[in-house]
Amino acid sequence: MEIPGYSDLREIGRGGMARVYLARQESLGRNVALKVLNKFDKPTDAQRFLNEAHLIAALDHRNIITIHDIGALGERHYIAMEYLAGGDLEKRLTKPISVPAALEIVRVIGACLAFVHDQGVIHRDIKPANILFHTDGTPILTDFGIAKHNETDAQLTMDGTAVGSPYYLSPEQAECKPLDGRTDIYGLGVVLYEMLTGRKPFEGATPMETLVAHITEPAPPLPPQLSRFQPLLDRMLAKQADDRFESGAELVEEVIRVSSDNLPGRSSTPGPARSQGKVRASGRRGARMRRYANVGAVALIMIAIAGYSSIRTFKIESHLQQAVHARDEQRLYFPENDNVLYHYQTVLKWDSGNDLAVNGLLETYIELADRSIANLQYGKARRYIEAGLELAPEDETLLKLQKNAHFFGDAPRRVANGFKSMFGFSDD
Repeated sequence: MEIPGYSDLREIGRGGMARVYLARQESLGRNVALKVLNKFDKPTDAQRFLNEAHLIAALDHRNIITIHDIGALGERHYIAMEYLAGGDLEKRLTKPISVPAALEIVRVIGACLAFVHDQGVIHRDIKPANILFHTDGTPILTDFGIAKHNETDAQLTMDGTAVGSPYYLSPEQAECKPLDGRTDIYGLGVVLYEMLTGRKPFEGATPMETLVAHITEPAPPLPPQLSRFQPLLDRMLAKQADDRFESGAELVEEVIRVSSDNLPGRSSTPGPARSQGKVRASGRRGARMRRYANVGAVALIMIAIAGYSSIRTFKIESHLQQAVHARDEQRLYFPENDNVLYHYQTVLKWDSGNDLAVNGLLETYIELADRSIANLQYGKARRYIEAGLELAPEDETLLKLQKNAHFFGDAPRRVANGFKSMFGFSDD
């Protein structure tokens, strides 16, 4: 296949409506994902394809795929999108995903859905294959091919067909009932269950059996060690939309709460009141009770440590994510408590040897020092260089910048001394 302006096409994916190619956009010399519509029999197929392009172009959000170009070659419509080398969640599910990482994906995509729904758009096909990743791990929502805009798409989805992937359809979507944003929350709940357990909650022998299971069967419970997340999952996977989270924003609040506050083994309700009378444990029975008490105390400590570790990991990954976002927006050192330096430094407080944070700080210090030298701010440049050298004393780039900062910073003094010696002046 040849499309003017694009070269080196290589197929990397296909779906019911289109094929996706990795291609080179010749005008800008960059790789793009080129989505090309298959030959279609119904005009609505082309209309849906074009709707996807216009929807994505209108949804300006850092966690939504970016559109670079829209065009057609005869009857072959195409969309050129940013190419994400980090792969998709479906491929990542072949290996275990940590609980903090799973919750962070749900938090980010939940916030993205809150934005999408506020624009009057329903995605309708939330599944692992439609969650892509930048190389830095940032989740990106893609494939709005069957998305519905409340105001413009009424005539495109009234054919009584349950569109979407059977494994991730909400009950109301399976029954072809009217939909709102809560159908996407259900789909994200299925994705969360799959990330936590490694399997789908509803798998029938046929697509129809799977759809019936979504409508009639309760979701299987999580393993005991993950039971603290069951209330979150139950609400996301509620059969009735009214029983789910009202919005993506409400979902995000709950994900943050259970990630930060719900320690394993901690009860939110008080235990039974102790008797005011004293009971003396004596002899062998008393020793046995004390031994059991010691074992219980150790177990509680281990549980608390596990919970602390989980929260610590979640916070580290969250700050790393925010550092990437801050860099994308060039918030290197400002505003306070929401910039690249702050987020990476916070990670190092939790994990002093975190390579991502160390390397991120080094890159930032180098960039800031380089800018400062270019702006003749040599004192500021030295401060950034010194901070970087504390992390990596042998870094060649920083050492070279340090040499430049000293050389150019001392230039006025050297010039003044030259004039003094030329005309015979002395400091005396």
